[in-house]
Amino acid sequence: MTTVDNDNPPAFLAVTQQVDLQRRLREESRQLADGANDLPSLRKLALGEGGDLESRWRAAIALGKLHDLAAVSSLIDLTNDVAWEMRHSAVWSLCLLADAAALDRLIAICSSGKLDEQINYIAAMGLAAQFGEQGKRILEANLQHDDASVRAWARCSLANVSYR
Repeated sequence: MTTVDNDNPPAFLAVTQQVDLQRRLREESRQLADGANDLPSLRKLALGEGGDLESRWRAAIALGKLHDLAAVSSLIDLTNDVAWEMRHSAVWSLCLLADAAALDRLIAICSSGKLDEQINYIAAMGLAAQFGEQGKRILEANLQHDDASVRAWARCSLANVSYR
């Protein structure tokens, strides 16, 4: 039986207890709350109008968390960004928004073997989890796709949803 030493947590947990991290999390929570009052600024930041890469992808995620449906077209544009972090964040947020306008782009992403696998899998999971029977039918059709990776994403996504 393993004992837990609360005075000396494992290194991976110790990092989460550092003061700087706690301060950063509080600041991010404050910024998220402020962002809810200024969604146009978050959209601009996500699209690259000022800010570094980390600020941009965090802004893209915030748009999804804040359920900013007006950001769908901007997030769709970001799925073609050169930075994988931006593509990943945009797809994740589009899945959170579960908007009909995002459906075609998510279908294209999860049906393509050309994008990176993590982003394709996120799109497939979003279809399975957020778009109900319609998403399920699309993924079932992808089980017959020519590309083995597309079939694998569909299989994993459908399996994940069926166990919920």
